[in-house]
Amino acid sequence: MVENIAKELREFLLTVRTEVQIQEFLDQTSYSADDFYRSPLSVLRDRKANCVDGAVFGAFALRFLGHKPLIMELRAWRDDDH
Repeated sequence: MVENIAKELREFLLTVRTEVQIQEFLDQTSYSADDFYRSPLSVLRDRKANCVDGAVFGAFALRFLGHKPLIMELRAWRDDDH
């Protein structure tokens, strides 16, 4: 799996050792109101993500750490789903 990941993303993921570090990266990422989704590589490059982008990035990074990732959709009333 590792050899198929873009070099830039692979190098970043090799520096991430904990779930807390993944969350810290996402906390420092700007919210995106764009009408498209970003891949984990685009989230890393752009430093922007919406809720779905962040969830996919987090799941991808957790998988890289060896965890079994899970994405849940939380339905919202008068707000975006999360």
